[in-house]
Amino acid sequence: TTPAAAQTPAPASGPALDPNGSPGQTAAEALAQSGVEKLERGDLGGARIDVDAALLQAPGSARYERLKARILSTEGNHQGALDVLNQAVAHDGRNPEVYRQRAASLMALGDDRGAARNMQAAERLANGTAPTSPP
Repeated sequence: TTPAAAQTPAPASGPALDPNGSPGQTAAEALAQSGVEKLERGDLGGARIDVDAALLQAPGSARYERLKARILSTEGNHQGALDVLNQAVAHDGRNPEVYRQRAASLMALGDDRGAARNMQAAERLANGTAPTSPP
């Protein structure tokens, strides 16, 4: 017989893998993907739970923050979305999509000037020219 230690594989080093995910997919990526799928099916509560869990696995991920903001906006919580997008700007202020989403939230909140400034910042970043200062 083989000793139990020899039968049990050693834990893998590196990012945690989701047993149901793709090889090389981190637990956070699997949770975020599940959140996207639930969002697309209209399961906003389930999507929010999965994305919040992804953010616990990968704090400060602007990609997951943008996804959370998308969920909040879909729920009609534009202020909550804006708060999350402000964090995303701090984590990834060179990504034009953060500013586009922030513009949409500001527009929904009635801040047309803020929305315009954010769209201009997004366009400058997309064209390769950084905004002179964050809007």
